[in-house]
This record gives sequence, C-alpha cells and structure tokens, in this order.
Amino acid sequence: MKITWQVKIMGLLLAVLFCISCQKKATPVAQQLSAPPSVSKQLYPTYNTSPQAPDSTGMSTAVQLAAKFKLGWNIGNTMEATGGETSWGNPLITESL
Repeated sequence: MKITWQVKIMGLLLAVLFCISCQKKATPVAQQLSAPPSVSKQLYPTYNTSPQAPDSTGMSTAVQLAAKFKLGWNIGNTMEATGGETSWGNPLITESL
C-alpha cells in the first residue's frame, strides 16, 4: 500500500492540531510537581515525627571548600575492570602512585 502525499499532510495536520489542543489544557510544571497539602499527606505519610532545625556547625562556604582542593588523579573505572585493576594494562594503584 502506497501512502500518498495527501495522507502524509493530513497526518501532519492532525498532529499539529493535537499539540495545539494539548497546549491550551497544559498545567504549568510547578503545579504538576507539587500536590496540594491534603493530597500529599494522604499519599506520602511523614515518618519524621520530631523534625529538628538544620545544624550548620562545621559547614564551609564554597570558597573555603575550593581552597582545600589539591591536585589529584582520577583512576576512573580501573577498580571495575574485569580481572582486577591491572587487566587493562595499568599498574597497581598505590599511595605513592
């Protein structure tokens, strides 16, 4: 069965009309992601019966953390190599390496 160009155009028009009709009914993403409080309590029970305020003791700022960065070497997936870490031709990983 050969599909004519008229059938292709009709299919394209139907797809465009469907997309336009869906856009009119679309709900903003923020509304889709957040359920009303009454619904979320029913669907997702809370197991945190005694919530505590966050404790920022010992926390660092991004600048302080960046200052602690040192030169390093990424061994990647070496430890997942089939047959051990040397099976890809790499030397054994040591502290001095």
